[in-house]
Parts: sequence; C-alpha cells; structure tokens
Amino acid sequence: LIKKPIVLDAFCSVIRVFDLDTVFILGGNKEPKETGPDTQKATTFYNVKTKEFIKGNELKYKRWYGSIVRTSDDKFVIVGGEDVTNGKKSTMPEILEKNDKSEFYSWRELKGAESLDVFGDLIEEEWSYPKSFLASDGNIFGISYNKLWVMDPRGDGKIERVGEIPLVSGGISKILKHENPTDESLSSELKVM
Repeated sequence: LIKKPIVLDAFCSVIRVFDLDTVFILGGNKEPKETGPDTQKATTFYNVKTKEFIKGNELKYKRWYGSIVRTSDDKFVIVGGEDVTNGKKSTMPEILEKNDKSEFYSWRELKGAESLDVFGDLIEEEWSYPKSFLASDGNIFGISYNKLWVMDPRGDGKIERVGEIPLVSGGISKILKHENPTDESLSSELKVM
C-alpha cells in the first residue's frame, strides 16, 4: 500500500537500483495534456521496504530516453536524452553526488564532457538511450548510435570519441556454416541478409 500519492509519469525514464532498500527513477515524460505532469527532470527515490516515494533534487536537463551508469566511486552519471516538449537534446552529462556538507544528493554538470557529437542528433538520434558501461579503469565506455566514446567522470569530466561502427546500407550478406564433424548430414549452410 502506497500511503502518499505522487504525480509521476515514468514513461521513457531510467530506473536503477540505488542501494539495498531503494530504486530511483530519473527523467521521464511530459504528459501531452496541458495540465499533465512534466517529469523529464525528476529524480524520484522509491524505498522498497517502507513503500514510500521520495522526491530528490531535479536533474539540470530534461532527460527523455536518457541512460545512467554507476561509477567505481559509487556515483551515478546520466547521459543523453532530450526535452520531448521542444526536441532540444541533452548534450551535457550530469553526475549525482553527495554534498560535502549534507546527506543530500544533488546533480552536477560535467561541463568538460558535453558533446553534441555523441549526445546530439547529427547522424541518427545519438541522444536516445546511449549504451554506457563502467570500464575497469574507472572510465565510462559508451555507444551512441554508431559512435564509440570514452568518458572520464572525474572533476568536470572529459569525453573522447574513440571510433565508430561502420554503417552499411542494403543489408549484410553472409553465409553461416554449421559443421558437425561426427555426422556430415547434420551440417548446414544459411545465407543471411
């Protein structure tokens, strides 16, 4: 039973485990109705034990279809997304960290990692759910559409495009062979496009 109702449109948000008791919902949607909620900047914590929703500090940028990764020092970096109301891309990553003087978490811009190239819309929706993973060296490795990038989330952040996946039109043609050394009658070939 949820005791306190909240207004939340979690469509197109990011949901992650925060700690053993809590999950959080980041970003979201703008309800098309004029009076509907706009939760694109929302940070909402849900305590699974107490069944309570707690409103956190808002994101600095609206994030519809953003992505998040947990860093090696237990912070969270959110990338990508767009403001669904005006189509403006969220090209500035943000990091969630605890304030030195309080127990509250707040979002801070990673200005050195802002990138129109990997979080914009230059080729095809690079902003939409960029795939992001924590690398063994503490950096974040990501894929935005076909662009490969590495981000250092320390300080003001730093991002570098390190490659790309070639775009191929007209399909990929290949013959897949399955060979069974014990029974050749079970071997097969499949042509895929």
